[in-house]
Amino acid sequence: KNMAVKWTAEQQKVIDARDRNLLVSAAAGSGKTAVLVERILAMVKDPVHPIDIDQLLVVTFTRAAAGEMKERIGLYCEDFGLNINMDDLTVTTFNAFGDKIVHENFHELGFEKEPRLIDDIEKSKIIAEILRDNVITELDYRNFYMSMPFVKGALPTAKKAFEIIKRENLSNASDADILKTKMQSEKYDITATAAAELIAVYGEYDDCLHKSNLIEYADQELLIFELLKKNPFYFEDYGFEHI
Repeated sequence: KNMAVKWTAEQQKVIDARDRNLLVSAAAGSGKTAVLVERILAMVKDPVHPIDIDQLLVVTFTRAAAGEMKERIGLYCEDFGLNINMDDLTVTTFNAFGDKIVHENFHELGFEKEPRLIDDIEKSKIIAEILRDNVITELDYRNFYMSMPFVKGALPTAKKAFEIIKRENLSNASDADILKTKMQSEKYDITATAAAELIAVYGEYDDCLHKSNLIEYADQELLIFELLKKNPFYFEDYGFEHI
């Protein structure tokens, strides 16, 4: 039973802290999840200011971790005889939460219908068409599809470049050196000229995704930032007091 757990002074500090942001940095297996669950439990059964379970948002990286987290919180609540409906607790992944927001606001984000995640085959097809319509002079078209340590064809090179352009928000020719350096760090050797040309045609790729109601994982985050620019108080409607 949970009541037998002896927390360290540091762990107890995390469990008891309120009204501020916390950063807990600890090694794997040191009990971060257990402390987080205990902290949630302490907030729910606080005798002075108990919080409702629907005021909590718990976000993690994988579906497995989200499932485990929800199960643990449920079991702890049972241990303490707390009558809580676990359906009211939002435990989700960053991507699932992002996807939900994008789907709820797709019109406002410029999509005609609810967008769906692009798969790798669709992505390759769109980028291949862009490369054929806009020949990037210094890319390897002869080995178009090849992706080997010492031979990077035009398609895998452009795919990697577009990924970096999106992630780093590169938008004009003066960003070519940034793209070139980032590509090199990922073992893609391109010239500054090719980098500038790839930045110039990237907009076509993004437009094509929009027109086809397609998004990438990286878009979820960017679209949410776009939404927050239009409505900085967007998240207040969710009623989450603690994340």
